[in-house]
Parts: sequence; C-alpha cells; structure tokens
Amino acid sequence: MLNHWMLRVVIALVVTASLSALTFVGCASSQTADRPADRQLVFQARSTAIVALQSAETQTARYATAQAASDAAQAELSDIDAKAQRLFTIFERGAIRCGVHPNRPGYSTLDDATGYVGFFADLCRAVATATFGTPFAVEFVEIERGKEGEALIAGDIDILAASVDWTVEREADWGNGTLPVHFGGYSFLVPSRSLLDEPTDFNGETVCIVSGSLEEGVFLEWQMATSVAVDVLEFANWRHVISAYNLGFCSAIPGDQPTLAGLRREMEVPNDHKVMGSLFNEVRSMLAVPHGSDQWFDVVKFVVAGIVQAESLGVTSENAAESRSSQNIAVRRLAGYEGDFGQSDLNLDRSALQRVVSELGNYGEIHDRYFNTDTLRVTRGDNHLWSQGGLIYAPPLR
Repeated sequence: MLNHWMLRVVIALVVTASLSALTFVGCASSQTADRPADRQLVFQARSTAIVALQSAETQTARYATAQAASDAAQAELSDIDAKAQRLFTIFERGAIRCGVHPNRPGYSTLDDATGYVGFFADLCRAVATATFGTPFAVEFVEIERGKEGEALIAGDIDILAASVDWTVEREADWGNGTLPVHFGGYSFLVPSRSLLDEPTDFNGETVCIVSGSLEEGVFLEWQMATSVAVDVLEFANWRHVISAYNLGFCSAIPGDQPTLAGLRREMEVPNDHKVMGSLFNEVRSMLAVPHGSDQWFDVVKFVVAGIVQAESLGVTSENAAESRSSQNIAVRRLAGYEGDFGQSDLNLDRSALQRVVSELGNYGEIHDRYFNTDTLRVTRGDNHLWSQGGLIYAPPLR
C-alpha cells in the first residue's frame, strides 16, 4: 500500500512540474518570439515538458491498470471464499442441516426409534455419509409446506429435501436445484374395485377435499385447464374428508401421492383402496441448496450422480464392497479404485461413493425401500432410470 501511495505522489509531482514547465514555456514564448536563439531554447523546453507529461500519463495509466487487476483479483478471491464458506461451515459443525416436510409417507416421516425415515431423508443421509463417513451426521429441520423458499433464502438449511415442484422462478429466487431426484404428483385415492383409471375418467364424478388446502388449489387449477367437469365437496379437515369418502358421498379424494398414501394407510382395510398411478399434475422434485454455495452444491450433485450411476452399473449395498475386483472399470472408478474424478476437489476421499452405496444402497434401492411397500404401493413409473424407460439420469463419473 505504501508503494502505491509513493507512486501516486511521484506521478503527481511529475505532472505538476510538466504542466508548470509548459506554462512557463508558453509565457517565455510570447516574450521572445522575435529572437531566434531564444525561440530555439523555448522549443527545446517545450519538447522536454511534453515528453515528461506523456511519461507521467503513461505511468498513471499503468498504475490504474495494475490497480484494476488487483481489485479484480481481490474480488475473485472474496467470491471464492464466499462460495466455499458453507462447505467449511458444515465441516466445522460436523453435521448437515436437512430441511424436510414432516409426516410425508414415503418421503419423510418421524420414527420414534430411528428419527426421520423416508426417500428424502435417506438422500440427506447419503450426502452425510459421503461428507462425514456416517449417515448419522444429519440434523433434520422440519419445514412447513409453503415455507421452503424462506428456509433456503435465509440459509437455515444446507439442503432442501422435500416433494416440491421445482420451477424456473424457484430456481431464480430460492436456490440451486440438482437434476430431478423424484417424479411424483397429484392423483386420486379410489376404492380398489373402482373402474376409474385416468383423470379424464372423472367427468361427472364427485370428489371430497379439504377446503383451502394446497391440494384443492392444484385440483381446481387442473379442472379449469381441462374440459373435465367434476363436482367438489369441501370439508374442514382430512378426517371429515375420509368420513365422507367412506360413506360414499364421493368417489375419490384428489391429492398428492404421499398424502393419499398416508390416508390409505389409515383406512380400516388399506387394501380396499388404491392410489391411482396416473397423475393430473406432475411434481419434479430436486435437492436444493442456498445460492452462493458452489462447492457445497457440487458435493450434493456428486452424491446424487453417484447413487444413480451405481444403479445403472449394478452396484448395490450387497456387492459394493466387491467393487475392487470388478472387471468393469466404471465400477472400480465409482468405488474409488480407478483415479480421481473430482473427489479431491470437493474434499471427499476416493471411496466416498462406495461408502454411500454400502450404507444406503443405490438410487433404486432407496426408492423401493419406501415406495414399493404394501402400505404405500406407489409404482416407480418415471422414477426408473432413463435406460429403463424412466426419467432419472445423471452425468457419468469421469
């Protein structure tokens, strides 16, 4: 800093002297214009002053360029520090703060013995396993539906792991979302004997729904966008909705699949009811992190890509430990035995993904653990890998 100020002082002195010289030369010129010898001296003095002034201007420009480069480098360094700060904070804390919806069957529900369980809960545990070597380094934060954006923007959570439809607006306002990790949406709970199979079959039917609920808003928006005419009976809460449905006042209950699966589970005979596989509104759920957390975002994407690729390569919780002896170089690479494909850049060890799959399984194992059960019976559908006719995919690990 002292050198910069000294340079500024020197430049200022040179400029001042040069300007003074030019002024003196101008005055002398007007007084000696009629004497050739004097005119020669004036011309020489003027040339010297001009050269000095040009040199000062050059030095000033060089200083300004150097200062601008220094400022840009400092700004870039500050930006790098900010982008890495959340990752450092998480390492110092020793746990990941994972935002989940409470009481969402299949996605995230609270178990008295083991804490939160479910598809999204396990995805957070997968990230924790890669980061800290254990699936228990997670602090689950309950997020009220409709408050997800506030939690991300405020930085109260490190990951949003919930069944929230990701949109362009939310990507811009809330945070950064990974590729889709789950395709779900809104459907109908109907009696198992029902002949209703598609949303368009509900023309002329009656449905029961909670007044003012998110489910009602989505359903009415769908109804207005289609030519399907459906009568709606509104009730104050889900308990009244179930009673009316069981008494035959309506032929179906519309809602998102986790809610309907939970309602089915509470029925006196769950197998007498089913959640339709067809959707009238699709939800593309992703894991999301706050804006400005580039390195942390890369860690989360790394884990998501890893469990998806593990399924595509046939690596499961049962055979992950045998990856070293695999003849498939991609399998050995996933397990950390064939070079570094980004682990070290993210402060992860090479065996991070092998540990994740060994502890929690690949994508398909995690999905089926919570959705392919007798109580939920939610078909995998679009959540199959792209190579199996689904929409789940991830970049290769290389």
